[in-house]
Amino acid sequence: AGDLNRARQDLSDPETRATILLALLGGPSKDQDRSLPDGFLVEMMDVREQMEAAAAAGDRARIEHWERWANQQRAGHIRTVAEMFAGVDATNPDPDALRAIRSRLNAWRYIERMLEQLA
Repeated sequence: AGDLNRARQDLSDPETRATILLALLGGPSKDQDRSLPDGFLVEMMDVREQMEAAAAAGDRARIEHWERWANQQRAGHIRTVAEMFAGVDATNPDPDALRAIRSRLNAWRYIERMLEQLA
């Protein structure tokens, strides 16, 4: 029963489900490929700086702004990853396409961690 519950939990989470699908297609794990989309890290450094300033000032409106922003980013990553998977030939997956998906999943994970920290 424990394994079944874990499987259900994994498949109900879109990020975990995408990670499992990528592995099934032979794509790299997060440990094998830590790449991020171009410009992503620079943008996140700026966002984090602004989030920390809002938190330090106790500016609830700005904190809520960043929560909405992060949720919009999450939704965008879900859509993008779904579209990327839809373009993959499951019988003969392109390694470059799988690496691109991994990069996007790494960015998505970064946003998930940000949301966890905001909560």
